[in-house]
Amino acid sequence: MFLCFLILLAQLCGASPTLFVVQTLDESAATIDLESEAVNQHAATLGTIPNDVIVHKNMAYVSNSGYNNIQEIDAEDATTLREIQVPGGVNVWSMAMLNDDTMAVTCSISNNVIIIKLTDEAVVGVLAAGVAPQAILVHGDYFYVGATGVSYPVFGPATVFVFNRFTLERVDSLSVATNPQAFAVDNQNRLHVVCTGDYGSVAGEVDIIDLGTRSVVAELPIGGSPSNISMGGGIAYLAAGGWGAEGYVYAYRVSDLEIFHDSSNPMTTGSGAFDVEALSDGSFLVSCFNDDIVEQRDSSGNLIRAFSLSDGPAQMAIYYEGTQAVSDGSPTVSNSIVLTDPYPNPFNEVVQLELSSVAKTRSKIFIYNNIGQLVRTLVVPIGVRTTYWDSRDVHGSPVTSGVYIARLASSSSIDSKRMILLK
Repeated sequence: MFLCFLILLAQLCGASPTLFVVQTLDESAATIDLESEAVNQHAATLGTIPNDVIVHKNMAYVSNSGYNNIQEIDAEDATTLREIQVPGGVNVWSMAMLNDDTMAVTCSISNNVIIIKLTDEAVVGVLAAGVAPQAILVHGDYFYVGATGVSYPVFGPATVFVFNRFTLERVDSLSVATNPQAFAVDNQNRLHVVCTGDYGSVAGEVDIIDLGTRSVVAELPIGGSPSNISMGGGIAYLAAGGWGAEGYVYAYRVSDLEIFHDSSNPMTTGSGAFDVEALSDGSFLVSCFNDDIVEQRDSSGNLIRAFSLSDGPAQMAIYYEGTQAVSDGSPTVSNSIVLTDPYPNPFNEVVQLELSSVAKTRSKIFIYNNIGQLVRTLVVPIGVRTTYWDSRDVHGSPVTSGVYIARLASSSSIDSKRMILLK
């Protein structure tokens, strides 16, 4: 899917893809040049309990669950630029970019998603997201959050929540199998939800959701305990652990969902298959946590090459030098029109909200309270740049004093400002 396009683009442009690998046990990031095969086992020092890694444009972002922050790393030279705290969330897990300057972060202990503007590190949204949300993916106008429902040792009901990525409004929720851990979207507009099971009596499966109808259309009985997924060459690969002498990877064809390898006949890898990255030629990379290696294997599971790393290689992401791609496949949003600073701020009753230029398309400004609930929607007609909020909700009732977020969403822009109402 999207990764295939990136690899082809990288080849055409002469770009050299670099694999970023989070090493959980020694809390560092390794880099692997996939052309020269050069390995830097300690390219960057990470925080306590490093977890997910994503790449956006020329930056890599790592979630440090112990420090409760996001580490921003220059993908060109692996230099740490800053550490972004995530106030309002506990146990940061996974990340996705809503646009070039807005990141959504799942927080599995505080049961929410924190929306952060990267320019000023301001929290512009706090969204309730069920019990123990982990996986997150942006696709089109929406982003999807997997609430595992896990409060160990209880594996409760699991849900995929659907949010509008412009308004941050939750628009739907779908029940899925036990413990959803990872997402991928195929070229048929279907969301593949990897449900790991309970690591015991409840086996893993992959639920397929048609994003047009928002309904589960297939349940693949893959078995075992799969945790991560990647698609390439028309094949979906799943890292499925294997913590003894061998690791396991499962595979199925994306087009018709035919399973090639499941828990009864897995492809074997180095011990502790943690994450996978599929490549356009049908081969895949797999991080082997116990053996401290990353392997590349062909679609039949035959070893192509292996890279020795440091300690506990886990989540991976590929950076393509010279490309401007978003790693999760989400489109970017132009910020040609933005909100200027609200006036006055703090305000007593009425606040003026103004666009940086006259609206060329019909726009909306959404007003949220400090826990992410939508309070009011204001319409900015074409040819107008100024509107006012009278501190009343959608029912016409006055709201209480506090912090509110004004978020602009039009066909060309997404931006937000913080306001303080004092009565």
